[in-house]
Amino acid sequence: MRKAFAAFFLTVMLLVQSPLQQVLKLPVLVAHFAEHKTRSHGEISFLEYINHHYFTNHPDDGDTDRDRQLPFRASEVVMINSTVVVPGQILPEFEPPVFKEEAYPLLTVTGPSSLFAFDIWQPPKAC
Repeated sequence: MRKAFAAFFLTVMLLVQSPLQQVLKLPVLVAHFAEHKTRSHGEISFLEYINHHYFTNHPDDGDTDRDRQLPFRASEVVMINSTVVVPGQILPEFEPPVFKEEAYPLLTVTGPSSLFAFDIWQPPKAC
């Protein structure tokens, strides 16, 4: 039963929120093309029909209401907001860390520190 409800709501969402709704109007496109073909006695091709209805600002030929029913002809704005409320969880209380102040002994060096650099660095030896 849950799968049937999920499929139903998915179908409704796809039909409303996507261009799939316009694809369902393709039979209207074919029927209107047949009307134009009979009116022009077979003189119009499908590409001329598409160009006439979608790419040119064609004059009013008496079927404006029928032209508005064609797919992808008019923009329809549909807005659906879905809000999901997640029940709150009880989170553990945050305890800030405790820092201990300790006195660390300082290293005291007598003499210049640059003298120790010569003890560390060793020049490359010739083979």
